[in-house]
Amino acid sequence: MRDTRFDNLAKLLVEYSIRLRRNETVLIEALEVPDEMTIALIRAARNAGGIPFVQTHQARVSRALALEASDRQLSLLAGHELARMKKMNAYIALRGSNNITELSDVPADKMKLIAKKMRRVQDQRVKKNYRKLQPGMKALKRLMEETNRVEIKGTGTDIRFSIKGIPAVICGGDHNIPDGEVFSCPLRNSVQGHVTFNVPSIYQGIGFDGIRLEFKDGKIVDATSNETRKLNRILDSDAGARYVGEFSLGFNPHVLRPMRDILFDEKIAGSFHLTPGQAYEEADNGNRSQVHWDMVSIQRPEYGGGEIYFDGTLIRRDGKFLPKQLRSLNRGRTR
Repeated sequence: MRDTRFDNLAKLLVEYSIRLRRNETVLIEALEVPDEMTIALIRAARNAGGIPFVQTHQARVSRALALEASDRQLSLLAGHELARMKKMNAYIALRGSNNITELSDVPADKMKLIAKKMRRVQDQRVKKNYRKLQPGMKALKRLMEETNRVEIKGTGTDIRFSIKGIPAVICGGDHNIPDGEVFSCPLRNSVQGHVTFNVPSIYQGIGFDGIRLEFKDGKIVDATSNETRKLNRILDSDAGARYVGEFSLGFNPHVLRPMRDILFDEKIAGSFHLTPGQAYEEADNGNRSQVHWDMVSIQRPEYGGGEIYFDGTLIRRDGKFLPKQLRSLNRGRTR
C-alpha cells in the first residue's frame, strides 16, 4: 500500500520549499532514505512539470571512498559535482542514517580535505533555496538587526557578545525541512564568558556530550566535554575554529527533544546555538574555517531554563519569547 506521508512531504518540498516550475531541473540526492520517498519526489517533480535527476548514496560506500581519497580524486569529484549543480535550477537533499558514527574512523586530515574540496559545491546548493519568510520570523529578524549586545544566561551559561551590524537570516521551510530558526553572527572578537550545551552532538562521526566552552575576546580558551581531547583537536583544525561563526535562535514547535541530528536539533523549540568555525556569507563576521559545528542548548524549564537579553531587555525566558511581536513563535502559538 502506498504511504501518503511520502507524497505529502514530497508535495511540500517541491511546491513550497523549492517552488519548482515547468521545465526546471531539480537534483534529488538521497542518503539512506526509503526508496518510496525518493520515488514520491520524482512523481511530485514531474507533476509540477519539472525534470528530476537522482543520485543515491550509502554511508558505508562513502566511508570506503573517504578512507583512501587522494587530493586529485577529490578535486575531480568536486569539479564534476559543481558542473552538474550549475545545470540545476533546484536541489533537494534527503538524509537518513543506519549508523550515525559510520565516518568516525576516517582520519581528520581526510575529513578536512573533503570539506575543503566540496565547499564550493555546497555553496552552489545552498544559494538555490531562499524564499518568502513568515511574519513572526520577520519581526525577530528586525529585532536582531537592531540589537547590539546579546546576553545569554542559564545553567552553566553566562555569555555575552555583540551582533551589531550583522544581518539576520530567516530559515522558514524554504531551506531545510524541518526548519524554524533565525540566525545572525557575533562580532568575531566580542564573545566573552562561558556556555554549556545540553544537547548531545555528533561531529565527524564522534559523539560529544556536555560540551562547555569558555571565551575571552572572542576566542575559545578552554573546551571540555566527555571527549575533551577530540573536541580540542577539532577546535585546533585552523585559526578560525576557535571563534564563533553563527548565533541562532530555534523555535520549531514540533521539534522538542534532541536526536543527535543537527538539522533537527538546531530547530528545537526554546533553543539557541552557537557555532565555532566558518561564518555564512549572509551573516558574515569574517571568520573563516573548515569547521562549522552547531552546538545547541535548550532553555525550556525541563532542560534547566534560561534567559536571553537584547540590549538589556529580556527577550526570551525559559524558551518563550516575551515581546508581543514574537509570541507567535512560541510553542503552542504556532501550528
